[in-house]
Amino acid sequence: MFLRPPAPRRAELANAHNTQVTLADTPPMRTSATTIASDVRSGARTATSVLEQHLAEIELADGTLEAWVHIDEEGALGARRRLDAGERELALAGVPVGVKDIIDVSGLLTRS
Repeated sequence: MFLRPPAPRRAELANAHNTQVTLADTPPMRTSATTIASDVRSGARTATSVLEQHLAEIELADGTLEAWVHIDEEGALGARRRLDAGERELALAGVPVGVKDIIDVSGLLTRS
């Protein structure tokens, strides 16, 4: 689905051409949770940009994969607003998370 070479190959190509590979070059679903959290904490990325990238990626892929039963965009938007306003107390703040629909989550339908 992704047309970019894998991360090690991108870095190799960037070094060969004396250019810099940035986080924007890495597809959002291929960025580690610790990198996303660190970037949101430091202000290098906003929770809004991370969320928008992930939602766009889901929209692109889910027509084929049909992996998501429900996407809680409203809950995600509320969380990103709080994060962008400065609430960054949790270690993985800003990292989008997928939860299987058989796990109880407050306010969401649980299926068996």
